Amino acid sequence: MDILRYANMALAFGLELAMLAALGRWGYLQGKSALFSWLMAIGMVGIAVMLWGYFAAPRSAHRLPLLSRLGFELFMFLLSGLLLYTSGYRTAAVWFCALSCVSILLAFIFKE
Repeated sequence: MDILRYANMALAFGLELAMLAALGRWGYLQGKSALFSWLMAIGMVGIAVMLWGYFAAPRSAHRLPLLSRLGFELFMFLLSGLLLYTSGYRTAAVWFCALSCVSILLAFIFKE
């Protein structure tokens, strides 16, 4: 069971990085100029990092309880998947959302 637990930790970390990439890509595509595109991309990633660090990071003083945190993580992942879908990456968005649901389910089972 430990190997599955560690595999899920690796999957969750990969999903977190993919979430930031999806948010940044969507933000970049919203800009009408190069400067605004970059500001939107950096802003979206920055907001996500702050929220994740405050509510979901392991060492956060304000970390949510397990069920609330998993709900928050699922919301962030599915929102990122939706934005990835609207950015034109439909297949990637479906895979991202499916893997997110699997990871959250395993985190619930392992109480992580």
